[in-house]
Amino acid sequence: DGSFINTKHTYQAGYADAPFGPDWECWTPYWNREDWGVRPAMEEARGATIWLRSPEEAGPALSLILHGRGDVAARVSAIASLLVSPTSIEVLVVDPEWALTHGLASHATDARLRLLDDADVPDGVTAGAALRIAGACARGRHIAYLPGPVLVDGLDALVARLGDTAIEAVVHTVGDAGPATRPLTIVSRRALDRLDGVDALAADPIGAFAARARQLFGATPVTGVTIHAISSSDAGVAETGVDAAWNALGHGGVVPAVVAADLTRRGELLTAHLRARLARELPEDARDVAVFGVSAITPFAMAAVRALGRRVVGVFAPGGDSSVAVAGMPVQSPSDLDAGESLWVVAACASPGDVTVLYERVPIARAIHVVEPASLRPSSPPFATAPWFEGLAYARERREAGALREAEVAYRALLRDPRFADAVRARYELALVQEQLGNVREAEAGLRWALRHWPEERGTMAYNLGSFYERQGRSALAERAFHRALALTAAHDAGRRAGCHFHLGEIAIATGEDAAAREHFTRALEALPGHGKARARLDALVTA
Repeated sequence: DGSFINTKHTYQAGYADAPFGPDWECWTPYWNREDWGVRPAMEEARGATIWLRSPEEAGPALSLILHGRGDVAARVSAIASLLVSPTSIEVLVVDPEWALTHGLASHATDARLRLLDDADVPDGVTAGAALRIAGACARGRHIAYLPGPVLVDGLDALVARLGDTAIEAVVHTVGDAGPATRPLTIVSRRALDRLDGVDALAADPIGAFAARARQLFGATPVTGVTIHAISSSDAGVAETGVDAAWNALGHGGVVPAVVAADLTRRGELLTAHLRARLARELPEDARDVAVFGVSAITPFAMAAVRALGRRVVGVFAPGGDSSVAVAGMPVQSPSDLDAGESLWVVAACASPGDVTVLYERVPIARAIHVVEPASLRPSSPPFATAPWFEGLAYARERREAGALREAEVAYRALLRDPRFADAVRARYELALVQEQLGNVREAEAGLRWALRHWPEERGTMAYNLGSFYERQGRSALAERAFHRALALTAAHDAGRRAGCHFHLGEIAIATGEDAAAREHFTRALEALPGHGKARARLDALVTA
């Protein structure tokens, strides 16, 4: 959406052509989200250009990740001992509390120490979620999650042993399990990618991740290196019984009570999430609900519908013939689905083909997706022009009727079809819907995208982007956008030029620049003598 870690001076005189656009505040960092998968990329300056290098090409040999909540003194001691070695490492401290940040002030000049604070880790996330983000931000060819404040004797030998093996999916272990700590598991970046990082909801995210790594890849023990736990006031090593019991499930063992409790907790979280979603989107008079599609989400979707006091009339899926049941209900054929006036459908299918079958039976306005399909592109006919969708007209009808959520879904569906010819206009209108819904960041991204990809309407898009920034109270960006709109507006377009000057005058009044405001209102009246608001503002300024 136009956000990059970069500075516009990289593009020198042609910075207006930079991918983030000329309206970007040049010294403000815009961080790529964790799920984009490009956080670890490193910048390498080559003359007037910047090259992005992967960790396997240019990263340190080892990233050591430590969660920053707990005994501050023990963590400061552990981090200081790691930074003593001049080896090719980096130490990431994720979600550090203020006292720990203050305690590490003496190491602030060491580029190998990185603190992932509020800019990267949202408030209130679990330890597993924070560690998952840290894994995506790490720049090392190998990654190790520290189970707590520890000392690593022989760190130089460990880094030398790792060498350049990061191009393969490999796992190393250091130390033996003991009462005070666990063996340190080191994974290459390829192995991390295949394992998809830590489990954000695990009771013991580090232990669970290490067990999965060793189970999938095996492990090569590293000798001559010792791990010592530093005595601290932390709560202690997390319970690993859940992880061990999970591994036992694959062998057909009895489900222990602790695993059953964990399964219950996860099911309750998922059901509560679905219930909240359906409570927002199901109308009050929708008493009968059908569930379409068989997936891992289907029984939870059924539970969420029932939790809202609605009736599940059945489960339907392509190929269903009542020979298979989900949560006690037989799976029926889509031909048995009677989409009456009052029936709503909760779609739990992740197959694009299933979605196509669904829309042959049910209007899109009465289907709620709780699983995002991989694609909404049936082979034929094109989705955006299919008779049950009605193309852009349907999305606009929903928007004009005030059904903003339905309009958002319809616009997104249009944009999924690569053969849809009017995607730029749909993306712009989706941005307007998102602003009405209060999704300011998404709306801004859409308007900026339209500004870049709609050359024949670039002046209009710049004007609309300026109005957006003005409504948000972001005066500097609004002023820049209106100036750009002026530059892109033809001399004969008096209305647009007057509007730009009027808005620039309003911004000047807000910032206390009365002389600039008088000039802009005067030029607005020169372009459009009948501009009543500009006349009133100018008269008030002259009188004052």
